[in-house]
Amino acid sequence: MTNLAEALRAAATDPSHRMDFYRTLLKSDVFVITPDELQGGVLPAGAALRLLHCTVDGTPTVPMFTSLLALQQWIKEHVHYVDPGQPYGKLFTPGEISSLLDGSIFRPEPYVVEQATSVLIGQPARMPHRLIELARQVFTQHRCVRAAHLVHFHNPQRDAEAHSLIGVDSDGDPSAAFAAVGLSINDLPKEEVNGPVDFIRLHDDDFGASIRTHPAFYQRRDGLLQRVFR
Repeated sequence: MTNLAEALRAAATDPSHRMDFYRTLLKSDVFVITPDELQGGVLPAGAALRLLHCTVDGTPTVPMFTSLLALQQWIKEHVHYVDPGQPYGKLFTPGEISSLLDGSIFRPEPYVVEQATSVLIGQPARMPHRLIELARQVFTQHRCVRAAHLVHFHNPQRDAEAHSLIGVDSDGDPSAAFAAVGLSINDLPKEEVNGPVDFIRLHDDDFGASIRTHPAFYQRRDGLLQRVFR
């Protein structure tokens, strides 16, 4: 199994690995099918290449494969798709491909508060347990995150209604961790995450202190060397 196929399997079985899959994809070779005949198997520089198209549930699709073996095994089953007919596959939307090419998929969309704003912060009436579970799994992969708190948040100047906000204490820039959590939850219904979900790095100010009054759902475990003297 190739590194890309393994990354695809991991992302398909555990959403917290989706960011790793995208990064591996950009560094990997993929196999596609073309009806064009290549002289000597080489595509001349600047030449256009036609790719095989098919349909999946009525959606035009370009099949892609993580290995030559996966391509050879693809016979009956056919947006863009990685490893159709294999135990794990990935469907790409046009927007997803664009964000991969410009790198925005690895960066959370920033929002800057231009002036002092009164906001409402509280405990959610219904805890978004799936969001907490996935965020905890992602944060364990990002050592910069020391602790994370979840609150119900409402900014009347920006939000139509209250939603989830995750505040993080970190040793460095947690943007990559925020983006990874976003990827891991992007197919969950909004009602399951009290969505949309915002993220913020906490500082030593009144806002950070108010967020920290809510129990942390994640805390980094630092290794301790203990000696027992008899």
